Amino acid sequence: MSFVADQSGKKVTTLVPYKKLEELYGYYAYAKSISGNRKFDLEGVTSCSNNGMVFYLVNEKTGDILKADSKNLTKLNINYDSYPDFSYDLRNDGFMGVTADCATNKLYVAKLKNPNIVFEVDLNLGKVVRQFNMSTGSDSEDDISDLFFKNGQLYVLQKNITSIALVDPTVKSNNFVSKRLDYSSMSDLTKIDEIGIAEALVVQNNSIFLFLDQRKSNKANNDQSKDVIVELKI
Repeated sequence: MSFVADQSGKKVTTLVPYKKLEELYGYYAYAKSISGNRKFDLEGVTSCSNNGMVFYLVNEKTGDILKADSKNLTKLNINYDSYPDFSYDLRNDGFMGVTADCATNKLYVAKLKNPNIVFEVDLNLGKVVRQFNMSTGSDSEDDISDLFFKNGQLYVLQKNITSIALVDPTVKSNNFVSKRLDYSSMSDLTKIDEIGIAEALVVQNNSIFLFLDQRKSNKANNDQSKDVIVELKI
């Protein structure tokens, strides 16, 4: 994003590409390994800036977790022998949200449903080391749409039940959900029938910002001016 002046001298905001993936070394070799014309469907993104900016991306087309830095694009080879549910499933049963604990070099990857699980990946070891089973037992309710990590807490957005679970990754038992933030009072904004439309979340200061699926909300309400960001105070 940059600021430029228009003819009147006023500052206006423009969006400019930060990084084109096809310019990164490894892009074409990776794309060639994927059958069909559609190679990418990027659904999740997170970043770390410990040693330069590094992005981790979820390619829903293949279920791959990709790492992109200033020069290279690589597919992470993750050992999940002890956690077979980490294997990729087609369509909306696959991976979606991803976030990182940059200080400990851990990734958290969410599988939407069947089963509904958040996996902890140790990037130093290159393997899945833990899973947090968030399944409710109802296929219509299980749908993790995004993750966010902040101050040692993992925020898990479960959009169909209008709830954000706070997971403490240091808890070794199954009682890892330390708190739930319910936003069902805002269902008129965040749900269409029984389906949640909150697709992403950002935690900043004392607020959680939910980003709604504008296409779905506009289609349902025929209102192009409908708000697409909801702020929750915590």
